[in-house]
Amino acid sequence: MARFYFEIEKDYPKAKECCQKAINREKPYYFFDYYAFYRPHCEKILKAIQQKTADLR
Repeated sequence: MARFYFEIEKDYPKAKECCQKAINREKPYYFFDYYAFYRPHCEKILKAIQQKTADLR
């Protein structure tokens, strides 16, 4: 969902919220998928959001 909000909708606050939820999840259902796929992608999206919002200022 975060990727959708970031790339398609350009809704950075919603994308950030989705990433924060994924990163802060205490007990993910699938540990491998979480650490190998979701967490790195969310971290990358959060960095991109920081850059985009910094560029807008």
